[in-house]
Amino acid sequence: MRRIAYFLLAFVLLAAPVLAQQQYGSIAGTVVDNQKQPLPGVTVTLSGPAMQGTRVAVTDAQGRFRFVPVPPGKDYTLKFELSGFNTLEQTGIIVNLGKETPILAEMSLSQFAEAITVTAEKIVVDTTKSTVDTTVDWTLADTLATNRTFQTLMQLAPGVKAANNPNVHGGSGDDNAYLIDGVDTTDPRTNTWGTAINWDTIQEAQVQTAGFAAEYGRATGGIVNLVTKSGGNNFSFTARVVKQDSDWNARPGIEKETGRKKASQVATDELRPSATFGGPFVKDRLWFYLAYERRDRDQTFGRYQTLADAVAGNSVQEISNYKGHYFSGKLTWQVNPSHSLVGFYNEDPIDISNANGRYYYGPIIAKSAENTQFQGGNNSSLQWYGVLAANFFMEAKFQRHRQELNYSPQSTAQWGQVPFILDRTYGYYYGAPWEDYRSKRDRDGFQVAGSYYLDTATGSHQFKAGVEYLDIKPAAGSVHNPAGYYQTSGYVGSNPKPFRRYFYTQEPGPITNKDRYWALFVQDAWKVGKATFNIGVRAESWKGENNVGQEFLSFSFTDQLAPRLGFAYDLNGDVIRASLGRFYDLANNYIGNTLSSTPALYERWSWNNTCTVDGRNIWTYPDSCWRLDFRFNIGESGYLLDPGLDPVYTDEFTLGFEKLLSPQMAASVTYVWREQPKGIEDVDPEYDGVYLWTNAPLKRVEVADGRVFTTNAKWKEYQALEFMVRKRFGPDGFQFIANYTYVLRSRSWSQTRGFSQFSGYGDQPDAFDPLWYGKPESPHEVKFAGSWTAPWKTIFGITAFWSSGNVYTATAPGDFGTVPLERYGSSRVGNNWEADLHVEHPVTVGPLRLALYFDLFNAFNNQQPTARGGNSVSTATFRKPTGWQAPRQVQLGFKIEY
Repeated sequence: MRRIAYFLLAFVLLAAPVLAQQQYGSIAGTVVDNQKQPLPGVTVTLSGPAMQGTRVAVTDAQGRFRFVPVPPGKDYTLKFELSGFNTLEQTGIIVNLGKETPILAEMSLSQFAEAITVTAEKIVVDTTKSTVDTTVDWTLADTLATNRTFQTLMQLAPGVKAANNPNVHGGSGDDNAYLIDGVDTTDPRTNTWGTAINWDTIQEAQVQTAGFAAEYGRATGGIVNLVTKSGGNNFSFTARVVKQDSDWNARPGIEKETGRKKASQVATDELRPSATFGGPFVKDRLWFYLAYERRDRDQTFGRYQTLADAVAGNSVQEISNYKGHYFSGKLTWQVNPSHSLVGFYNEDPIDISNANGRYYYGPIIAKSAENTQFQGGNNSSLQWYGVLAANFFMEAKFQRHRQELNYSPQSTAQWGQVPFILDRTYGYYYGAPWEDYRSKRDRDGFQVAGSYYLDTATGSHQFKAGVEYLDIKPAAGSVHNPAGYYQTSGYVGSNPKPFRRYFYTQEPGPITNKDRYWALFVQDAWKVGKATFNIGVRAESWKGENNVGQEFLSFSFTDQLAPRLGFAYDLNGDVIRASLGRFYDLANNYIGNTLSSTPALYERWSWNNTCTVDGRNIWTYPDSCWRLDFRFNIGESGYLLDPGLDPVYTDEFTLGFEKLLSPQMAASVTYVWREQPKGIEDVDPEYDGVYLWTNAPLKRVEVADGRVFTTNAKWKEYQALEFMVRKRFGPDGFQFIANYTYVLRSRSWSQTRGFSQFSGYGDQPDAFDPLWYGKPESPHEVKFAGSWTAPWKTIFGITAFWSSGNVYTATAPGDFGTVPLERYGSSRVGNNWEADLHVEHPVTVGPLRLALYFDLFNAFNNQQPTARGGNSVSTATFRKPTGWQAPRQVQLGFKIEY
């Protein structure tokens, strides 16, 4: 035990300027004289509005200096002083999250004490990193038409597909990590986003899409890291109110292909006030920042009110209400010039009505079967940063995540009396709600890391090392409708024919299981001349326990060893970069939940064709009309675990070039290759109710009806070329991020765009049909987000995209599940585009800055289809549009800033 403790201590002290999720940048440079010779002994002083006090460094024998950590921000100033030389000041220096800002300072000899000031302001091109990322700062974000969620910032990056949980480089919605001030806020159960936050607290967002360094783990898609505002030496205040009203919006038009009214989602009738307040308790020592935002938003969605409406494709609009608030608070304390403490807290409780129609089933569920959803919780963290020596830096972090997601019947009038019903022919759900689901998603963790900088005559090293621990304890479970879940398939005359029925009994409700996660990483950024070699490795271990403390699965450090290799070459301010790495996914909490010990019974019955279909209510047919397929205890025999189960990982290669076009503009081209050989799925090829957690896809499956499916396909494959131009705000008033993504190859199994380890992929024999392996997305997407501040101060912003549209698959109901009639993703909905506009005019009144603005979403009212019906039954919706872009919407805003 003592040897292990010594090993961990030595590992942490080896070095690392950042821990597993950094939230700062750095400044490093060289000072030379007018003969280009290095100047040792120069006193370099750093100051800026985003940092407390000043920092001082002295150049070494090669004229080099470094400042780390430096909070992201702009308008930093470096002052260079050396006896016998003119004092030099460089102003307007920008520091971005996770990037090193390079500085070259030239000092000249002088007999007089003359001060020379130069502006060093320019876009940051880090010539030492091999990560593929996009930085969005507040200067740009606040000038765009947005729905004020951080997911919209993620979507500005190339290779990111827009969604509630965006898909990154062929990844799924649960492959991302969501960090706020370096703290993991990812949902501990679904691995999707788990926290909402007031938009005005965001200072900068870094979206990493590939080439993650060894300090980052638990993500095979993308990583978004938000840095929040910290206050400052001057008091600041923002009051904002945003208003939306359905009467201001365009109306859904008539679909030419069907002659029916389009049913599009439209945000309506929200008055959204928010406020922030920050400043010093003690200047240069203790800062605070508080933020509050109220939510009460109605959103319309389309619904088929009856089965007959679903058959005819006639939908009406209904309203879902999203109500709650976001609150956050932050304290930043500089204990002394070498040590700082940061405390952060936020909460986001929200209630949502008509959640089934809004999020999960869309129009194909009756109001009688609706659920209300409660979501939200809180995050708190305490972080310490310590500069222990000129070349030695450490930090530690504790985090506490509390979250709930509850999904309750909106009406209990028919609960237990009427079942939940699916008409499989038309894909329509009705009856009473199916379940009352409750969950608590708790996670505690700590992280410790250290860094050591070693400069030599031939090069430099930035050694990094750290340790991370997570204690994950979700409690989740459902009590299902006692009347059961019934399915019909086909018709006898005009009467629906019974097909199957399912019952859950003796359910205990939420059950708690535990996951333990450890990670160690070590990395070296070795710079030799103009080349930088980023060499690292990350080792992760994971252990799962069920609700009675039994270990059901574990992966050791050697099972999850992830090498990360990167290369960057400085071409006089331009850079060539490449990376090669492996990234492991976090095993999904659903596994432990299904392997817990509970008294719950699960049974399935099939229609035995001995009774006459006479049109009565399906649940009133006697048991003699049904055949019991199986009945068993869920926790003890319903799920099995493959003893040879392997963890999920993604291999990746990137190659890119970035060129500095001007001090404010840079362009890049990047090639990305990714491959995920397998996932983890619960499969039931015999459809006998016994599920096996195993690696998918299975190479060979012989299902109960005698069919045999074979495949050599991977779980996911992705290749793309990305082109990006970015410009920071400059004297001309323009700033933008523009990119084009050309997907060379994108392949996956159907439904793996959702939970990659719990997609429902293996829940039916037909899911193993090789036709389900195809393309989940179309190849082209262009995105632009930018603004121009006119000489008279009016701001014009535009966010626009064009894509070659979504894909879909023609299907038919099979004996067990859904049968593909073509290769997955073979059909395309059609090209799509949209442009959103932002116009704002600020006015200064004394110390206040007032601004009135409006946002115009879908300014050209382009209501093109976004989905088409894939079910092959001769219905009105087959291959016809079933979803459309929301009509033009107007949003008004007013803000006061001090």
